[in-house]
Formats: sequence, structure tokens, C-alpha cells
Amino acid sequence: MRPDQVGEAATKDGGDEPVGRPGKRKQIVAAARELFLAQGYGATSMDAVARAAPVSKRTLYNHFDGKQALFLAVLRDSWTDLSEAPAIGAGGDVRETLRRYVARLESHWRHPDVVPFLRLLIAEGARFPELSEIYYQAGKAPAVAELARYFEGKADPLGLSAEARAIQFLGMIKEALFWPKVLGFPVSGDRDAMVEAAIARILG
Repeated sequence: MRPDQVGEAATKDGGDEPVGRPGKRKQIVAAARELFLAQGYGATSMDAVARAAPVSKRTLYNHFDGKQALFLAVLRDSWTDLSEAPAIGAGGDVRETLRRYVARLESHWRHPDVVPFLRLLIAEGARFPELSEIYYQAGKAPAVAELARYFEGKADPLGLSAEARAIQFLGMIKEALFWPKVLGFPVSGDRDAMVEAAIARILG
């Protein structure tokens, strides 16, 4: 299955647990999360997830058509706090809006799954290149798209597109505040000063 085809399977035969049972889905995703973090993507099988949930294999495949779809669901759960937050408002002071957006990102980065799953991706991405696309679908692409929508129509002295500005701003913020977490280092320098510098750079 190509990464762009990853998705949750629909129930076609009225199996022993219909897709509409949210309790079973939560059980499966929770069990998969624990296994992925404990032993990695490659070492986690659908059989192991079914045993850990515990659900029948038929129930598991009624909800998810394979391991890629299950991994995507687990990642989406870890991005829920960001994806379900109120959209960036179009009005108000631009600098203050961007400050609040950075604070929202930092809150998301404190989710207990965010850093461990990125480390897993780095460790296993060469063996399973589809993981990068799954990670991108789950959160990175929506985050860039939301910020790009905010920058639409706002003048840029360098003539960058809204998407390019979003990528550049996220890159500056993540380099200063997120990647040290991934590498296990404390943030170096004054947090507020780095945020203000990124805002000043992106606004020109």
C-alpha cells in the first residue's frame, strides 16, 4: 500500500465488532501505541496488537486495514491537541497572534508521545520510508497549511509565498525550541528573545 493510500478500513461484512464501536478502536490504538513505543514499528505485528488490545484479528482488521493505517491513527491521536485547537484568528495584532501560536506549539510538544514518536521515526525511517509520509500526513502538513492560511494576504518584503513563510517560521521556532528536546538537550538561550527574533524575521 502506498503511503497516500493509508487509511482506516471500512467494515464490509458486519464483523464481530463494527467500526462504529469507539471503545474497541480506543483499545486498539492504546495497545498499538504502547507496542510501537516499547519495541518499535518494525518489531510490532498486527497479531501482537490484537493480543495486547485484546481483540480478535477480525475486529482489528475491521477498524484498520494494516499496520500503516494503525500507525497513522496513533500519530493522529498524539496531534489531536494541536489539530483540534481553535484555528488561528485572522484579526488582531499579528505579533501577538504568532506569540500565542508558538505557545500552542510548545504545549503540543509537551504531549508525552510527540518526542518519542519522532525519535522512533528517525531510528526506523531508513528501513520503513513510508513512516515519513505517515508522520507528514498526521500533523506536519496540517500545521503548515494552517499557518500558511494565516499568512495569506499579509505582505512579505521578500516576496515569499504564504506556504514558504509558514515553513520558514516553523523551521526557526523548531530549531530553537523543539529540536533540543528531541536530542535531549536544554533549550539554549533566551526563549522569549528567540521567539521575538523569529517573528521579526518573518514579518520583515
